[in-house]
Amino acid sequence: MVCRANLAVTVRDLGRHHEALELRSEALAAIIRLLGDEHPHVRDARAWRQIDRDLEPQPF
Repeated sequence: MVCRANLAVTVRDLGRHHEALELRSEALAAIIRLLGDEHPHVRDARAWRQIDRDLEPQPF
């Protein structure tokens, strides 16, 4: 579900807002169900922030 939440952020950045909202909504509901409403991943997803972004390649 974290990957779907991150995908929603990327899709939104591409201007596909409706699709991004649907992806985030589904992912957020599943993350809340699994981790609870106060988990940091839930806060990040609600704020349209990538979760565990440190796993992505970083520029030099």
